[in-house]
Amino acid sequence: MKQRSLLMLIMILLPILCWGEITAQAKPPYLTVDKLGKWGFVNRDGKLVIDFKYHNVVVFSEGLAAVQEKKGGLWGFIDQNGKYVIKPQFVDAYKFSEGLAAVLLPDQARYAFINKQGKIVIRPQLLKPTIFSEGLAIVEINHKYGYINRQGKIVIRPQFDDGGPFRNGLAPVKINGKWGYINKTGQISVKPQFDNYIDFSEGYSIIKTGDTVSYIDQSFKPIIQGRFDDARKFSDGLAAVKIRGKWGYIDQDGTLKIPAYYDDTMYFSDGLAPVMMLSNVVYEEE
Repeated sequence: MKQRSLLMLIMILLPILCWGEITAQAKPPYLTVDKLGKWGFVNRDGKLVIDFKYHNVVVFSEGLAAVQEKKGGLWGFIDQNGKYVIKPQFVDAYKFSEGLAAVLLPDQARYAFINKQGKIVIRPQLLKPTIFSEGLAIVEINHKYGYINRQGKIVIRPQFDDGGPFRNGLAPVKINGKWGYINKTGQISVKPQFDNYIDFSEGYSIIKTGDTVSYIDQSFKPIIQGRFDDARKFSDGLAAVKIRGKWGYIDQDGTLKIPAYYDDTMYFSDGLAPVMMLSNVVYEEE
């Protein structure tokens, strides 16, 4: 009974967090939880591993997590034992990706990149934090988006209205209100035609065209045709879909595996997903 009560508490708290990061693509070793305004970390069994003592935190990535001990205080990075690896010295900090993390220094108005030793490797030049993916990171200059490499050099000039990270050699970009894909030379590979940002998970992505919501595969071929009010990414082989105001789960064939009778749902992770029915939160097993 005690273990179940702890799990229920975690499920109530997780919707406050960025649960979207806890997918089959990236599962951090510890999850962030909030208790009376202080943040700590639990492992995937729900056991508290780093005490509730932080004003703000960023999810663990590549073995480190950015933390802020008090409101208005400086950010540093801790390891999975809760010990500082990079002492608090930043006004803001983001998660590590490909060995680098975006940080804001006290005397700067733009973000720089540091390595895991805390050394600045890309000078301050970013208006907002970003991550590296496949060796490139998106940057905004004069309200247009382009990409830099790990040396901080612009390799795809800022020309897009918005953009996202590279995956499998392609990155989503927005041009004149529509989303398409570019390759690493900056050339259009998939012409802008979608209403929403396209992000693949387990080989599938959601597209919204008008009032329809569908799934496409990585060849941009429609796989599960639009018949949903709303939909979320696949994780652990299932995706949450909204049908007539309620949420359920489909498999990758489009078969409704868990009936749509929940008021809200999140992603499956290690066989479990948080679901909500009115004010009650329960676990649904696959």
